[in-house]
Amino acid sequence: MSLMQIDGENWGQPPPDAPPHVQDCFRLRRVPLDKLDVEGLRMLLGQGIGVEHLMPLAIEKLERDPLAKGYHFDGDLLCNVLRVGSSYFSTCTDARQRVLAVIDAARKQVGRLDPIDTKYTAAELERAVAEFERR
Repeated sequence: MSLMQIDGENWGQPPPDAPPHVQDCFRLRRVPLDKLDVEGLRMLLGQGIGVEHLMPLAIEKLERDPLAKGYHFDGDLLCNVLRVGSSYFSTCTDARQRVLAVIDAARKQVGRLDPIDTKYTAAELERAVAEFERR
């Protein structure tokens, strides 16, 4: 099932002048959840779309690969998961605990990237962790 089927909302087609990320979000709402890749999850979560349905899938992917990479950089899915509104994690304490374990694993793995990626990913991860911990 897709997000569109789950929530019963057909957004139709995006406006013709919509930016590419908006067009992608419209398209991704029609993709079956089990067919969403890391980039699809990253993008939808980053836009706050379908959080309650997508977060469990994202956490499962991150438990297998804490630095799962979408389009931008190693760990970009984790960063978007961490930036999701605090209301999700305040009501889903099990998810919060699982994400804390993923953070620990990601911190251990980030040093294995090449030096440039290590520096960038570590900085982005720590910014996202700081936002997450403030909640």
